[in-house]
Amino acid sequence: MEIEFNNVSYKEQLKNVSFKIDTQKINSIIGPTGCGKSIILQMICQLKAPNSGKVILGDSFKIGYVNQNVKEQFFCETVEKELEQSIENRNLTSEKKKKKVYDSLKMVNLESSIINKDPLKLSHSEMRKLSLAKALIVNPNVLVLDDLTSSFDYNSKFEFIKLLKLLKRRYGKTIIIATQDIEFAHQVSDKIIALSDGKVIAEGDKYSIYKKYDLLKLNHIPIPNIIEFEKMVYDLKKIKLGYRDEINDLVKDILRNVK
Repeated sequence: MEIEFNNVSYKEQLKNVSFKIDTQKINSIIGPTGCGKSIILQMICQLKAPNSGKVILGDSFKIGYVNQNVKEQFFCETVEKELEQSIENRNLTSEKKKKKVYDSLKMVNLESSIINKDPLKLSHSEMRKLSLAKALIVNPNVLVLDDLTSSFDYNSKFEFIKLLKLLKRRYGKTIIIATQDIEFAHQVSDKIIALSDGKVIAEGDKYSIYKKYDLLKLNHIPIPNIIEFEKMVYDLKKIKLGYRDEINDLVKDILRNVK
């Protein structure tokens, strides 16, 4: 399976964009509002076609897609019916369908008590989780997520990060995320593609990307707090802490240097 963009342009929003998606990894596309992140996801899902260039999509893979406007994805009067209508195998018994529904809710940390609720009357965070459950219930091997964490609280985001890492590690999912949540992207990503003004300005693993500190700042791409702190320590004390995902690991580095 392969996903690759070769010199792709779309109206004024993408300009000769080229990059590859890493298979069975978590790939995050970051950049300012309007830089073309969502259009790239829509092209991967074959909802838009480039004006020039080529989007290469490998053979026989199934995509689960969650877009920004979650309300547009709900058509049924209950959560249960919403999930059941996404189940591809219509020959399943009602008991097996119900199990798949409950399993998908559990996977995204939604209570089974919402099963008879109107999806449009859920909280915004619950609607986003339900849209993710709809994407997962079809068992995709590529999961495409557009700015899913915007309404998540700290605990929801922490659980979501654990889920994405589990889907990658245990089930070999290829995950593609467009996000403006730079802290989330730093914690979850294996690879980052940074966009600005419709162009790819940097591509690589997150540690190599955040070494391009000045380039990101110049293009109005925020830097994760932990990276900002590490740079400040180096600038003030000339102590090189290295790049870390978690604050607890960073504290251990600091304590080692203090000793």
